[in-house]
Amino acid sequence: MGQAIISTVQAAVRAALQAARQSVWRSDRLRPAGVLLVGVSGGADSLCLLHALWSLAPDLGLTLHVAHVDHGLRVSAADEAAWVSAVCQGWNLPCTVGRVDVRAIAAGRGLSLEDAARQARYGFLAQVAATVGASAVAVGHTADDQAETVLLHLIRGAGVEGLAGMAFAAPWPLPEACATGLELLRPLLGITHAQTEAYCAAAGLVPRQDETNADPAYARNRVRLEVLPLLRALNPAIVAALGRTAEIARGETALLQSVENETWLRLAVVERGCVRLKRDMFAAEPEALQRRLLRRALATIGGEDLAWEHVTAALRVARNGRTGACSSLPHGLRLRVDYAWLWVEPEHATQQESFWPELEQTVWLDLPGDARLAGVWSIVAQLVGREALPDDWQSVPSFTAYLDAERLGERVLLRPRRPGDWLVPLGMTGRQKVSDLLINLKVPASCRNALPLVEAHRQVAWVVGVRSDQRYAVTDETQRVAVLQVVQQGDSCNG
Repeated sequence: MGQAIISTVQAAVRAALQAARQSVWRSDRLRPAGVLLVGVSGGADSLCLLHALWSLAPDLGLTLHVAHVDHGLRVSAADEAAWVSAVCQGWNLPCTVGRVDVRAIAAGRGLSLEDAARQARYGFLAQVAATVGASAVAVGHTADDQAETVLLHLIRGAGVEGLAGMAFAAPWPLPEACATGLELLRPLLGITHAQTEAYCAAAGLVPRQDETNADPAYARNRVRLEVLPLLRALNPAIVAALGRTAEIARGETALLQSVENETWLRLAVVERGCVRLKRDMFAAEPEALQRRLLRRALATIGGEDLAWEHVTAALRVARNGRTGACSSLPHGLRLRVDYAWLWVEPEHATQQESFWPELEQTVWLDLPGDARLAGVWSIVAQLVGREALPDDWQSVPSFTAYLDAERLGERVLLRPRRPGDWLVPLGMTGRQKVSDLLINLKVPASCRNALPLVEAHRQVAWVVGVRSDQRYAVTDETQRVAVLQVVQQGDSCNG
C-alpha cells in the first residue's frame, strides 16, 4: 500500500511536469538542467511535493531550489523555517528562507490578512526565483485546494473563469513578475490532501502542522472545516466533482478566450496608454463578450480587479450613452463615448489630443515627401508603380490613401476645410459637401474644422481619414500611385 501511493503521486507529478514543458504559457521552460523553485511550508502537501520532485529530479534533469517564507503571524513559524532548512540540508538541497511582516502589509495596503499573505508569499517566491535563475515555481496546491477555491469564487460571485479555479500551469499571479515569464506550477492539483498525508506516512516523513489552518476567522478555513463537510453529506465525492467543474470551466474559458482574441483584433486599437473599441462593432457583440472585451481593455492599461458594478455601469454607458458620455472606473480610468469609438483611457486624458489629425495652417506636401501637421501628426507621401500595390490595397485603412500620382501632380496643398468645400466621394458619381460627409460619417464636431484636406489643382482630393475623391482614384490606366499616409509620433495619450 505504501509503495502504491508513492508511485501514484510521483506518476502524477511526472505527468504534470511533462505537460508543463509543452505548456501554452512557456513551451521552452523546465528544460533539462533548468532550475525549478519549490515553495515549501512544511505541511503535508508541500513536503510530499518536495520529496516527489527530489526523487524524480535526476530522471527529469531538474535542479531544485527550495524557498520557505515566514509570514510573521505565529511564534512557531521560526521553528518551522529551521525545520525546513534542516530537511533540505539532509536531502542536499539549497534552501532560501525569508520573513515578511504580513500584518504591516495588510494595514499598509488595506488588505485582509489572507490577501496580504498571498501577495507577500508570491512576491518573495518571485524574488528568490529571479535570484537563483528559476523560470518556474512549483507549489503544493491539491485537489482539496481546488475545491475550496471554486467554492470561494462561487460564494463571492464569479463567471466561468472564476469557476475554472486553478490551472496546473499558469502565468505568475503578480503582474510585476508575470512580465518576466515566470510560471506557476501545481503538480499536485489532481492529488487529494488525504493522498499527500498517506504519501508522507509511506515515505517516513513527519510534516509540520500549522495551527492557523484550524482558525475559522479565515474564509478558506471555514469552507474547508464547515462547508465542505456539509457538501460531502450530499456527495461524498464533492472534491472530485468540483474538480471536474473546474476542468470543464477551464475548457470553456479557453474557447471563450479564442473568440475574444479574434474579436479583439477586429475592433480594438491600443495606442499610447489608451484603448479604443469600434463602437458599432462592439454594440453588435453578445453581452458576455462585451464584458470580456471591456475587462481586457482595462487590464491592457492597468485596470485590474473590476467589480461587477463597475462593468455593468460601463456597459450601460457604452450601449446607451450619447457622444461625450463617460463612466468612471477604478484606477483613475474612464470609459468615454465618441461618435465611432469607445475610449478606455485615463481620467485626465483630454479630447484636444484627438484621435483625428489636426492642421493649424496651410502646408505644402511634395510628392514624394513628408510634412508635419499639428501635435503628434505627420503625413508621408510615397510614389510607387501600379504593380507594386499590395493585394489588399483597396481595403484602405482610414489614414492611408492611394491616389493617381499623375493627376495629383508634383505637390499638393494641405489645408483646413473651407465653407463650400465639396468632393466626389470614392465610388460615387455625384458631388457632396465636405461638411455633410463629415456629419454622415460621424466625425466629432470638435475635430471637423482642423481636419486636414489634401487639395490638388484647387480640388479636394482627400478628406484625411475620411474619404478620397473619385476623380483621383487609382484605375487600370494608372501607372504611378501616390501613397499618402498619416502617422503619429510622440508618446501623448490620444483622448
